[in-house]
Amino acid sequence: MLYMYDVWVNWFEKAEEGYEICPFHEWRKSDQIELLEQVPILYITEALYDYIENSMGELPSELLEKIHKRTFISKGPMRERIEYAAIITDGRGIMLFHTMGNKVPTRKSRMIPRQEGQVYDICKGRDYLSFSEEKKLNPKQVEETRLKETLMHGVTRQERYVKQLLLNALYELKSTKNRSEVIYWLTEWDATLVATLGAEATVHDVWDTLYESIKYGWGERHEQFCSQFVKRDKQLETYWKLAQIKK
Repeated sequence: MLYMYDVWVNWFEKAEEGYEICPFHEWRKSDQIELLEQVPILYITEALYDYIENSMGELPSELLEKIHKRTFISKGPMRERIEYAAIITDGRGIMLFHTMGNKVPTRKSRMIPRQEGQVYDICKGRDYLSFSEEKKLNPKQVEETRLKETLMHGVTRQERYVKQLLLNALYELKSTKNRSEVIYWLTEWDATLVATLGAEATVHDVWDTLYESIKYGWGERHEQFCSQFVKRDKQLETYWKLAQIKK
């Protein structure tokens, strides 16, 4: 078993997409940074790495058995074992996961650059581990994952949070099937786009036009639109206000 010692981690809870696990340069002073005394390293297949990074699915039991209680964290003068935690890499990317005693990667973290380099060096020239249960896993479509990563390209940590909030809210708007409301919001975003739609345009046509024109990039215009759009739902508005506090 390969190990890394004195590893700094910044756990992100229930991150279902790789872009939700913030890289080191986006860590904040207000984050709860922890120091793990000892963590096992697993050099795994690209397919398994992508599955763990981009889902909250159950992990192979063989993998869990291999790392069972092999991670330690110092709690004051005490040394405490963690049930299931590990550093994983496929040679392209690196992350850590912590299952909180369950079978799913509930917490995920990136590493500081210096320690990332050490992991790559440790795994260089070694064979990757594979587990028989990998064949039973249900990974996301590669195209779906890559599209979401593209939508978040060049967007900062705070912007990603707000953008995801807006995109989710747009899907909620779609579910209402209220053509008049969708046209209203398309007008608020860009009135010229409404003119491109014929009278026969369905609610889905209108929504697609709105979503497609909003989904790429992020700027002041997006911020302004989002600040208005979230007012249609009290919970969304609360999340928006929390995001502004974290700026």
